[in-house]
Amino acid sequence: MDRRTAVFGLIAAFAALSPTESVGQNVRVGNVPSTVMVGEEFNVTLKVAYRRNVTQPQPPETPGILIQGPRSQYTRINNSQTQSYVFSVVPLTEGAFEFPALEFEVDGQSVRSEAQPFTVVPNELATATLTTRENRLFVGQRADFILTLKLAAPGPPNHALNWSEAAQFLQTPRDFPRLSFVRTTREETTGGLRTFHEYQAALTLDLTEPGYPSIVSITPQYRFAASFRRDIFGSLQPVESRDFLLVPRLDTPTVESLPIGGRPADFTGAVGRYAIRTSAAPRRVSVGAPITLRLEITGDGPIELLPGPDLSKQAALNADFRVPTEALAGETDGRARRYSQAIRPRDADVKEIPPIEFSYFDPSSAEYRVARSEPIRIEVAPADEFDVTDMKITLPSETDLGAVDGLRGPRVEESELLVSHTEVTPTMLAIAAAAPPALFVCAWLALLGRGREGNAQSRRRSALRNAERRLAEIGANGRDHHAREIVSVVADYLADRLSQPAGRFVGAEAAEAVRRVSGSPELAQRFEQLLSRCEASAFGGAESDAELIEAARAALRDLEAQRG
Repeated sequence: MDRRTAVFGLIAAFAALSPTESVGQNVRVGNVPSTVMVGEEFNVTLKVAYRRNVTQPQPPETPGILIQGPRSQYTRINNSQTQSYVFSVVPLTEGAFEFPALEFEVDGQSVRSEAQPFTVVPNELATATLTTRENRLFVGQRADFILTLKLAAPGPPNHALNWSEAAQFLQTPRDFPRLSFVRTTREETTGGLRTFHEYQAALTLDLTEPGYPSIVSITPQYRFAASFRRDIFGSLQPVESRDFLLVPRLDTPTVESLPIGGRPADFTGAVGRYAIRTSAAPRRVSVGAPITLRLEITGDGPIELLPGPDLSKQAALNADFRVPTEALAGETDGRARRYSQAIRPRDADVKEIPPIEFSYFDPSSAEYRVARSEPIRIEVAPADEFDVTDMKITLPSETDLGAVDGLRGPRVEESELLVSHTEVTPTMLAIAAAAPPALFVCAWLALLGRGREGNAQSRRRSALRNAERRLAEIGANGRDHHAREIVSVVADYLADRLSQPAGRFVGAEAAEAVRRVSGSPELAQRFEQLLSRCEASAFGGAESDAELIEAARAALRDLEAQRG
């Protein structure tokens, strides 16, 4: 509701319609039309006379109607005070509707206005239709659509504006695609024979939720006027105008959640059609030496949001190489997404880097598929070893102990001890000068260490409080599809608990961290199952946020009880 009503702030709507007055001496409702077209904006005014105070009324959500506001205005004449509330209303479908009754307080007394009925008829002046060539649509898909606008040309029927002039009265959201003129037709309406101009725009939408595609970003507004006059500058000014919000009629399939059955274990959420290529350098190394593995993924999906392949689940790669478990960070270059990771061969028998697999969901076939790169030939030599079997080591004899490497042996004769004296050398002076700064640095480092320890304790104490606050905020949002945020809450809690970066605790590493903290395999398994449920919900919408939030809150509290 909030996202759709955001489009109302662009134009202040007017309708030259007879007011309907009602509900008592102190409360009047006006400007409710008896009949209105689909998408036509009109204002409803609620006027309240009061002595001391009045609370602002809030309209309830009404299916089939978008209501924004109110805008308020205060009026005082002698001792009479009036507060006016103006609501902007747009009906979305045809049928019989009511502007709802509103409840509020006037001078401490509860007041309820009367509902105001009106009828919505099909729009004969301005329509929008959204179509696609896709037979099925899925969450995570980037799909192409066509938006068609059919607009009655403003002006008298016999002097209507041409298609270029009519387009000046069309207001589109920011980043709206370029509209192209298609054709002009003459059609019979209840108001007589009219001229219509048809326009089209090609759209690409990222589908983020099940249901019908979101249309907030593709909702233009159109001002139709039966006549015009020209101002002193020669510009056309509408007379008797009517404003329309062109909410598209969706001639498209509904957006489906991704299927659970057949989903690969390494699937990271890519929807579209993809290919993967790899390269490596250097390709001649020793056992344990790092090789930089570079991956490039191309495809027709939302490439800039594409998560990289999970290398920790590539069985063939992990059999021959040591592979970090951190999630890959990528960069976008045009229609390609690139990643890199350092891998290390385990032994000299490794001859190649095996094909890297990348799982994705193909919406055209409604199936999970796997893209594979080509193997890369490498040469691995045995690791260098330090061999001392052939080395000859000669120890100095007693006669050589008097001077070894230029150092004299100790003086033990009484005569030498009595005549010896300590000389002040440049080295001694340097040590004496450097000692105070060195002691200061040591003391500063010690204090810094204590500060860091204090910060770690602070993070540890506030970890659960911060996590529960964030879970409460997610739950208060009132909508689902926040599974990834719940995973982030768990990762940040573990990071605060262990004084580590949050990025460390993703996937299996999070469960392992729970096992280390609690010493409980059962609790670690609960966290692993929780993260798996979040992943399934993120990609398939299989579970509500409320269930996941409650499971996360219970798991975090049980872990907090473990004094790890």
